Amino acid sequence: MIGARASAQVNTDVQIDALKIVGTTLTITGKNFTGATAVAFNGVAVTEFTVISDTSIITGVPAGATTGKISVT
Repeated sequence: MIGARASAQVNTDVQIDALKIVGTTLTITGKNFTGATAVAFNGVAVTEFTVISDTSIITGVPAGATTGKISVT
């Protein structure tokens, strides 16, 4: 499909305890991040994030985040 963005894939090798780092800035690595429109920690959306490259996003861990899946869409 012309103009379609590949699905973002987040590295899942590292588990973080989100409750201990709420408010901390961190880097998410993976692939296909160019054009990302949302980031969430176990379903809790972040309000701001920066796509640094196709493989890197910088964001803060939002209040209410719990340990679980990080999603990028």
